[in-house]
Amino acid sequence: MSKNKQVKDIITDGTERYDDIVNIHDLNPDEDNIEIYGGADEDYFKDLQRQIEEDGLIEPPIVYPKTLEIKSGHTRIAAIKELGYTETPIIWSQTKKPKNKFQNIMRLMTANMGRPSNLERQWNSVQTAIEEYRNENDGSCPEHIVKQICSAAQLSYKYSYKNLKMLTDKVYDGGYDRPDLVARIFSDGGNNLSIARAVSFAKTDDSKTKKNAQYMHTSKILENAIDNSHVIYSINRVSNLMTMFRDATFTDTEGETKYGFRNIQQNIVGGLVHELFANAVTDSINSRSSESNKAVAYDPKDNGIYDVSFPLHNAGIEIKTCQIKNGNKVEFISRHPKTGYFLFVGYTPEFDYFYVSYGKVDELDFGKTSRFGTKINLEAVSKLTTFTGELKPNDNNNGYIVTPHPLTF
Repeated sequence: MSKNKQVKDIITDGTERYDDIVNIHDLNPDEDNIEIYGGADEDYFKDLQRQIEEDGLIEPPIVYPKTLEIKSGHTRIAAIKELGYTETPIIWSQTKKPKNKFQNIMRLMTANMGRPSNLERQWNSVQTAIEEYRNENDGSCPEHIVKQICSAAQLSYKYSYKNLKMLTDKVYDGGYDRPDLVARIFSDGGNNLSIARAVSFAKTDDSKTKKNAQYMHTSKILENAIDNSHVIYSINRVSNLMTMFRDATFTDTEGETKYGFRNIQQNIVGGLVHELFANAVTDSINSRSSESNKAVAYDPKDNGIYDVSFPLHNAGIEIKTCQIKNGNKVEFISRHPKTGYFLFVGYTPEFDYFYVSYGKVDELDFGKTSRFGTKINLEAVSKLTTFTGELKPNDNNNGYIVTPHPLTF
């Protein structure tokens, strides 16, 4: 676009009364406006520019006299500037800028009531206003104030605010933590997915999770039930047994020596590793038990909820094993979400490098349930006590990568 256009070109018969013409570069934006609204919606911005080019500037921006701070019309000024104008007609504000930040935010939202609605922008402005009110009022924001804020932002308190709050805050009115659904709502202003429909999805998913959830009986003794000696013994034992298993050979009918267990499905090998590890951990715990320590572990044979049980304490541990894929990927899956103590074991295909962590996991740390089970949140796993290997965030794709460590004595 050409630069240095004449301001007279945007002052037309349709332009409202204005007090002065000023240099755009002398004007200062209101920082509160930037905080609650951010950048302009691209489609709205282009439409506004088109309207100014065709019909002129209908409503001049309002500016505070002494500071030249923009009271109303930030987007209009940005549009005029980008079109190539260096000056704009303005109206001098007859009132002073509120000294109270919350009151100023409320004034800004009220001044933008005639603006086309943008659900994400409205929601963010309400959240900013509530936060500022709390900062100025000992951390509280009563319901009647929230309703006033919603009204100023043209956001329905009953149908929009309360339901969006439920989708973003697990503490609020039995809410949920569903940023995925909120993103779908905002992706097309609610046309892609309505707020009410999103809440319905969240309720359905939550009821399924609660239906499938189990609580594993826990005891304080489980906090220290697994130590480094148990892990070292178990991973070395499993490594030895699986190496012998993998390298076992036979002589075929032609007299050739061949490996007997190299072409077995991975899920079968994984199940074998799981059972061997459970038995190894059980034996290690029992070998260190004394008469005064009644936490005797055994591996149940009835496919119960535990892999290692402490019957005298009515508690137990579940073991999750998986092969490390592509050198640094782990995925622990459980049939149902559970709250309890877990021992997580990742191993390489050669059974020479391992990742092992242990601790208590909450059912809320599990993902959605599918016919394959439910994945355990790796962020929760990374916060547990780690005995060997490392599990850290991967900055490239927001996932987690594992660095297994070699066998140790």
